[in-house]
Amino acid sequence: MNPSALAFGFFLLAYIMKLNKKQIFFLIFLIAGTIFIAINNNQGQTSRGQVRKFTERIFGTQMSVTYTHSEDLRDTIMSCLREVDASLSMFNPKSTLSRINRGETDSLDEHLSFILPTKVKNISYFI
Repeated sequence: MNPSALAFGFFLLAYIMKLNKKQIFFLIFLIAGTIFIAINNNQGQTSRGQVRKFTERIFGTQMSVTYTHSEDLRDTIMSCLREVDASLSMFNPKSTLSRINRGETDSLDEHLSFILPTKVKNISYFI
């Protein structure tokens, strides 16, 4: 696109919208910033690594995770989430919390021990 045509279009837009000088400067700043980001977005690469996305089913629902890192952390992230799901999920019938709610056990794992007050000693029903 011809830069002079772009400038003319921009000033025509500013005239039609009756923008003051501060608003015009701000609009130029936003347009320049957007162009800079678009040009420097190197196909999902950033200075911190690659933008990565994945979707998994956990906690009784589907979740999407987006993160930026140089390494693929999907297995690490899912391992942590599965550990929490195995302990605290009300939607996982095998979780410690679900087993306590059904009266199958009264022992707490490390996650439940961490979140419950130390005064709670006898548990028969939680949540």
